[in-house]
Amino acid sequence: MKQCPNCGLHNPDSATKCDCSYNFDLSELEDKSQKVDKGAWKWNVIVYVLLALGVVLGTALAVVLKDKVNTYMNVENPRR
Repeated sequence: MKQCPNCGLHNPDSATKCDCSYNFDLSELEDKSQKVDKGAWKWNVIVYVLLALGVVLGTALAVVLKDKVNTYMNVENPRR
């Protein structure tokens, strides 16, 4: 027996809708999508952290390389 989360009525396992119009099939799909979404946030956080780290390291590398190139070329006032 399925119990309707909307009205509490007990329905047969084969029921797709409750008398109150609650759709059991849609609720099962929503439950599955919520399970996927709960795990997806971890990957989103990992991706954003890696992107931020890449930006910081890329900027630091660009500054270091610029100084190295300027030192190597003996350029004190580069043209802009």
